[in-house]
Amino acid sequence: MNRPIYTFLSLMLIGHAHAADLLIDQSVDQEARTWLVHIEKGQMKKAWEAGNSYFKKVLPLEDWLKGLHAVAALGPVQTRTLTSVTFASKMPGSVDGQYALLHYETSFQHKDRTTETVILKRDDDQAWRGVGYLVK
Repeated sequence: MNRPIYTFLSLMLIGHAHAADLLIDQSVDQEARTWLVHIEKGQMKKAWEAGNSYFKKVLPLEDWLKGLHAVAALGPVQTRTLTSVTFASKMPGSVDGQYALLHYETSFQHKDRTTETVILKRDDDQAWRGVGYLVK
Protein backbone atom coordinates (compact mmCIF):
# COMPACT_ATOMS: atom_id res chain seq x y z
CA MET A 1 0.00 0.00 0.00
CA ASN A 2 1.48 3.34 -0.88
CA ARG A 3 1.97 5.97 1.79
CA PRO A 4 -0.64 8.62 0.78
CA ILE A 5 -3.47 6.04 0.75
CA TYR A 6 -2.31 4.60 4.08
CA THR A 7 -2.25 8.09 5.62
CA PHE A 8 -5.70 8.83 4.21
CA LEU A 9 -7.11 5.55 5.61
CA SER A 10 -5.51 6.23 8.99
CA LEU A 11 -7.09 9.68 9.08
CA MET A 12 -10.45 8.19 8.10
CA LEU A 13 -10.24 5.65 10.94
CA ILE A 14 -9.26 8.37 13.40
CA GLY A 15 -12.15 10.46 12.13
CA HIS A 16 -14.61 7.59 12.65
CA ALA A 17 -13.26 6.91 16.15
CA HIS A 18 -13.58 10.60 16.98
CA ALA A 19 -17.14 10.68 15.61
CA ALA A 20 -18.04 7.65 17.76
CA ASP A 21 -16.56 9.39 20.81
CA LEU A 22 -18.63 12.47 20.05
CA LEU A 23 -21.80 10.38 19.79
CA ILE A 24 -21.05 8.74 23.14
CA ASP A 25 -20.31 12.15 24.71
CA GLN A 26 -23.55 13.57 23.28
CA SER A 27 -25.55 10.60 24.55
CA VAL A 28 -24.14 10.90 28.06
CA ASP A 29 -24.62 14.68 27.96
CA GLN A 30 -28.28 14.18 27.04
CA GLU A 31 -28.76 11.74 29.93
CA ALA A 32 -27.14 14.20 32.34
CA ARG A 33 -29.29 17.09 31.08
CA THR A 34 -32.43 14.97 31.42
CA TRP A 35 -31.52 14.26 35.05
CA LEU A 36 -30.65 17.92 35.66
CA VAL A 37 -34.13 19.03 34.59
CA HIS A 38 -35.49 17.68 37.89
CA ILE A 39 -32.91 19.65 39.86
CA GLU A 40 -33.54 22.81 37.85
CA LYS A 41 -37.27 22.57 38.52
CA GLY A 42 -36.65 22.08 42.25
CA GLN A 43 -37.86 18.47 41.97
CA MET A 44 -35.04 17.11 44.12
CA LYS A 45 -37.02 14.03 45.15
CA LYS A 46 -37.69 13.18 41.48
CA ALA A 47 -33.96 13.60 40.75
CA TRP A 48 -33.16 11.16 43.55
CA GLU A 49 -35.80 8.71 42.29
CA ALA A 50 -34.38 8.97 38.74
CA GLY A 51 -30.86 8.33 40.02
CA ASN A 52 -28.79 5.17 39.77
CA SER A 53 -29.94 2.20 41.88
CA TYR A 54 -26.59 2.10 43.77
CA PHE A 55 -26.88 5.84 44.48
CA LYS A 56 -30.30 5.36 46.07
CA LYS A 57 -29.00 2.50 48.25
CA VAL A 58 -26.09 4.48 49.69
CA LEU A 59 -27.55 8.00 49.84
CA PRO A 60 -30.81 8.38 51.76
CA LEU A 61 -33.33 10.80 50.26
CA GLU A 62 -33.09 13.07 53.32
CA ASP A 63 -29.31 13.47 52.88
CA TRP A 64 -29.74 14.18 49.15
CA LEU A 65 -32.31 16.88 49.90
CA LYS A 66 -30.08 18.51 52.54
CA GLY A 67 -27.13 18.49 50.16
CA LEU A 68 -29.06 20.29 47.42
CA HIS A 69 -30.70 22.92 49.63
CA ALA A 70 -28.17 25.61 48.59
CA VAL A 71 -28.64 24.91 44.87
CA ALA A 72 -32.21 26.21 44.90
CA ALA A 73 -30.95 29.60 46.10
CA LEU A 74 -28.90 30.03 42.91
CA GLY A 75 -32.05 30.56 40.87
CA PRO A 76 -32.83 29.33 37.37
CA VAL A 77 -30.10 28.27 34.96
CA GLN A 78 -29.28 31.02 32.46
CA THR A 79 -26.67 29.12 30.42
CA ARG A 80 -25.06 25.68 30.57
CA THR A 81 -22.20 24.61 28.30
CA LEU A 82 -20.57 21.19 28.39
CA THR A 83 -16.82 21.63 28.82
CA SER A 84 -15.63 18.04 29.32
CA VAL A 85 -16.65 14.40 29.59
CA THR A 86 -14.42 11.86 31.30
CA PHE A 87 -15.09 8.16 31.68
CA ALA A 88 -13.76 6.10 34.59
CA SER A 89 -14.14 2.62 36.02
CA LYS A 90 -13.28 3.61 39.59
CA MET A 91 -14.52 6.45 41.78
CA PRO A 92 -13.16 7.28 45.23
CA GLY A 93 -15.46 5.94 47.93
CA SER A 94 -17.67 4.04 45.49
CA VAL A 95 -17.95 0.64 43.88
CA ASP A 96 -16.22 -0.06 40.60
CA GLY A 97 -18.34 0.37 37.51
CA GLN A 98 -18.75 2.57 34.46
CA TYR A 99 -18.84 6.26 35.35
CA ALA A 100 -19.11 9.43 33.32
CA LEU A 101 -18.02 12.77 34.81
CA LEU A 102 -19.44 15.76 33.00
CA HIS A 103 -18.34 19.33 33.65
CA TYR A 104 -20.44 22.28 32.60
CA GLU A 105 -19.77 25.99 32.69
CA THR A 106 -23.06 27.25 34.05
CA SER A 107 -24.55 30.61 34.93
CA PHE A 108 -27.47 30.80 37.32
CA GLN A 109 -29.67 33.82 37.90
CA HIS A 110 -27.91 34.57 41.21
CA LYS A 111 -24.44 33.19 40.47
CA ASP A 112 -22.53 33.73 37.28
CA ARG A 113 -19.88 31.38 35.86
CA THR A 114 -19.93 28.32 38.04
CA THR A 115 -18.77 24.80 37.33
CA GLU A 116 -21.39 22.09 37.59
CA THR A 117 -20.17 18.51 37.87
CA VAL A 118 -22.56 15.67 37.13
CA ILE A 119 -21.54 12.09 37.74
CA LEU A 120 -23.46 9.33 36.01
CA LYS A 121 -23.07 5.59 36.55
CA ARG A 122 -24.21 2.90 34.17
CA ASP A 123 -26.99 0.99 35.91
CA ASP A 124 -27.79 -2.74 35.75
CA ASP A 125 -30.03 -2.13 32.73
CA GLN A 126 -27.09 -0.33 30.99
CA ALA A 127 -28.77 3.10 31.25
CA TRP A 128 -26.71 6.03 32.51
CA ARG A 129 -28.22 7.50 35.70
CA GLY A 130 -27.13 10.18 38.13
CA VAL A 131 -25.03 9.46 41.20
CA GLY A 132 -23.57 12.87 41.93
CA TYR A 133 -24.05 16.58 41.51
CA LEU A 134 -21.82 19.44 42.60
CA VAL A 135 -21.76 23.19 41.96
CA LYS A 136 -18.53 25.14 42.56
